[in-house]
Amino acid sequence: MKWVFIGGMSISYDILETACELGYIPDLVIGYPPSLSKRSNYKSFEKLAGKFKFALELDANVNSEHRIAQIKALQPDWIFVFGWSQLVNAHLIESARTGVLGLHVTLLPEGRGRAPIPWTLIKGLDHGGVTFFHLTTNADDGDICAQAPFSVTLHDDAASLTTRCSEIAVQIWRSLLPDLAAGRIPRRPQGEINASIWPKRTPSDGLVDWSKSSIEIYNWIRGLTDPFPGAFSFLDGQRYNFLNASMLELAQSLPAGTIIGPVVGHGETSQHNGGLAVAIRDGIIIVKKLQKPGDSPMSGAELIGFATNHQGKRFQDEVEIAD
Repeated sequence: MKWVFIGGMSISYDILETACELGYIPDLVIGYPPSLSKRSNYKSFEKLAGKFKFALELDANVNSEHRIAQIKALQPDWIFVFGWSQLVNAHLIESARTGVLGLHVTLLPEGRGRAPIPWTLIKGLDHGGVTFFHLTTNADDGDICAQAPFSVTLHDDAASLTTRCSEIAVQIWRSLLPDLAAGRIPRRPQGEINASIWPKRTPSDGLVDWSKSSIEIYNWIRGLTDPFPGAFSFLDGQRYNFLNASMLELAQSLPAGTIIGPVVGHGETSQHNGGLAVAIRDGIIIVKKLQKPGDSPMSGAELIGFATNHQGKRFQDEVEIAD
């Protein structure tokens, strides 16, 4: 099997590494350049290229005339585009003799489009999925090659779903490789029943709306945490990122966004384990991981001190946002 691999995220790395370990070495890999290293889930392939001796090119645009010409010259059987934010054009699709596969971490046709992991959690869904599908020039509407669902609980966050999606993708990939190498092409149409399109998200879309319910804010925070930029709000003109939180549905009368005070606890070590209680219109959010952009997250002791010093102050939904 002659094949080209295109990707730039952690899930891309895990899939590529699996193929190489099984003896399927790509003829060409295209990854993101270091200039895009601040993208969520960015992963370099330099280590794998050194270990398995495959050709590696770095590019942000796989649709350029130069890149298409390079791929066509290889006459690949397959092109695999896994973990790549750019739609591919018809010229790239036509470059593969057998087919071009993509990857999306929803149960297609549900959740076509961008930011599938954050939207799964923000929407409060109890399920997710991993889908390998045949690429078209449109977003995520090609025939399904293989698909697997998984359950989502209230204990999940963006980090746990990122890990789970990668593990499931690798499992599917292992089972697919022999068929793909033999030129067998499993496929079934998606259909349009239950199809939905989820919109693009940017870091500035993480602003917390304190008028929302406790479950909505809890889903917001857990859906945007690492490896994504994080939910955020402002206090005294300073932006703060919320990276971890718990929820308590409890009647209270403070204005939404008001800092109630510190939450003190103990952990498995001698270090302080603390939180920050914030009033919501129908409950309380316990912020367990708070960060100023550019700084490390506050320690438990720092978070307790912050909550004590700012007790009674209110986080604001400021309109002027500087990313």
